[in-house]
Amino acid sequence: MIKAVLLDADGVVVRPEKIFSQRMHEEYGVPENELQEFFRGKFQQCLVGKADVKELLADKIEKWGWQGTVGQLLQYWFSNESQTDQRVIDVIKQLKQKGYRVYLATNQEKNRTEYFKTQMGFGKLFDGIFSSAYVGYRKEEPEFFKHVMQNLNVQPEEIVFWDDSARHIASAKSLGIQAYLYKDFNEFSQQLNSLM
Repeated sequence: MIKAVLLDADGVVVRPEKIFSQRMHEEYGVPENELQEFFRGKFQQCLVGKADVKELLADKIEKWGWQGTVGQLLQYWFSNESQTDQRVIDVIKQLKQKGYRVYLATNQEKNRTEYFKTQMGFGKLFDGIFSSAYVGYRKEEPEFFKHVMQNLNVQPEEIVFWDDSARHIASAKSLGIQAYLYKDFNEFSQQLNSLM
């Protein structure tokens, strides 16, 4: 019996037209390799709560040609990646009406996690948010999902999880969680209907 539904943020619930690094490259001319170096480098520590993205960006804004503050850059970043798939939002509300607990499971640094909660209303929409920055592990690591199970006091077979990353799906499945690769809404809807 399913007791908890976990949904990934970016790629499932959140569907931005362009990601931050694309915009910075196109609108401010920041070289793609420099942006990749940033996100693959020290930023990874932000995803597990061991570094603050504000401090990292403070060293970058001048080089990137950003005229405003770090806070304004974060606002530009987060607001441009805040489009949601209304169909998925509607499904979340329907699941909650039926008595299911629905949670966001995301690899996210703390500032955007808070933006999700407050500015995007995810604090009210979801029964809870499991963010790697607070869990201390990313979804690639089974420890992330062990934390979720302990926190919710559920068995792996009582969780169903959708994510658009095969690595995250493999991590969840390694613990016995029912996990599905999110490809498109129609397939997601069919999978959901077969389970609930």
